[in-house]
Amino acid sequence: MMRLALCLVLCLYFITPILAFHIDWAQLDNPILHYSNWSIKDDYIQYNDQDGLFYVFFSAFYQDNGRIRSHVVEVSTPDFVKYSPPIINISGKDEGWIGMCSPSVTLVPNNNKTGEGALYYLTFSSWGNDPKNPNQLFYMISKDLRSWSPMQQVAGSITKGTSVIDVCLAVDEGGRYILIFKNETNVKPVVAVSSSFTMDGEYSVVSNALSFTLTNGSISTLTHENYQFIQIDSVWYLLCTDYNGDPHFPYLYKMAKAGDWSSWNEGYMIDVKVQSFNTDNVANAAALADWRAYDGYIYISYAGSTEHTSYAGRGWNGLGLSRSKDMIKW
Repeated sequence: MMRLALCLVLCLYFITPILAFHIDWAQLDNPILHYSNWSIKDDYIQYNDQDGLFYVFFSAFYQDNGRIRSHVVEVSTPDFVKYSPPIINISGKDEGWIGMCSPSVTLVPNNNKTGEGALYYLTFSSWGNDPKNPNQLFYMISKDLRSWSPMQQVAGSITKGTSVIDVCLAVDEGGRYILIFKNETNVKPVVAVSSSFTMDGEYSVVSNALSFTLTNGSISTLTHENYQFIQIDSVWYLLCTDYNGDPHFPYLYKMAKAGDWSSWNEGYMIDVKVQSFNTDNVANAAALADWRAYDGYIYISYAGSTEHTSYAGRGWNGLGLSRSKDMIKW
């Protein structure tokens, strides 16, 4: 009986396909994802090596209950050719919000401070200009990128009464939970830290006067939004969407001093190819993915449009994908 069981296990092992990272670059065309009646932007892509799928998160703008609303949507794909139906589609209507937008995902490894295993944190903000209900910040938690906890507000004690958007999470080497988000009143980014080693702690502001220095040594005077913290070769970087009016462009900044979340330097614009789908906003609301361990490339995903008047001034957007070995030539 033991031999039979062992034989069955071995047979299942050898006939079960091994899930592996694979992108057939030659078969892809931009936009890699688009919908005829949705404008999608603010994307983030998370690869899950447990099931071999890429999980794509984005803001979806479309007509909903008599007006354009933004929704936080998640789909999955094995290859950037075929996509699942939405796994989540969050509008916030039932909670009294006009919409939800700007999703970002952070994988937090095993938390030795609390005993939690590895978890994915999906952060996002409410959307819409409601003076009686200023935009706030939210998060959800998952172990597998498919089943999510209920939506919860984060950092409400420091954002109450102020409209804030574009939240992103990082966990530093000491296990501290670091947030960055945009204050819509003064259009400045804010960095805050949790008082505990969890997402639910009380937050205090680290800085609301961040500095951004470009590679030529000058101080950037652009507006910065739609943030992403990313660690590359053990160094923290901050990807922002920078602009002075339209169009919007991705800029990448390097942490100026280890542990200083308020000072960023060596900033430069990431220059992706202009194609037929992105002649207006070329690379709006972008996100980076370091997949060098799988195929040697760092990827950038971004929204592209040919106009910015439809869909509540966003234009019709589809998602593009580019890659690079040096983060210079894409």
